Amino acid sequence: MGALLQAIFARGFLVYVFGLITIFSSVETMFKKSVGNGIAALVASTLAFFAVATFVGSYRARREKKYRVLDLFMIGMIAALFIFGAFALAYWSEFEISVPGLGTMDGFNWLIIAMILAPFLTRKEDAL
Repeated sequence: MGALLQAIFARGFLVYVFGLITIFSSVETMFKKSVGNGIAALVASTLAFFAVATFVGSYRARREKKYRVLDLFMIGMIAALFIFGAFALAYWSEFEISVPGLGTMDGFNWLIIAMILAPFLTRKEDAL
């Protein structure tokens, strides 16, 4: 039973589940609204998740990579621009994510979930 729980809550599995939900919901948005809105939903979710994951990974590997404060600041600024772009896409496309068992949620909430999950699923090896 312990091995099953470790497999379910493993980092890779959670990233995989998050990605699958995002992809299926984006395709659903493509069929319900338009292809542009579905692509915007996919790009926005990806931008938000990977911007936070890249910054957190770079912060965790700061000693190994010998990052200075200015380096981390610049990585953080680029991540903030990507996050701003993700929220702009979510606002423009007005996408909704359908999560089985939880119903639907708007794009802003999905991006916040992506940004909350990213630090927990990021390792030093994911650094920039």
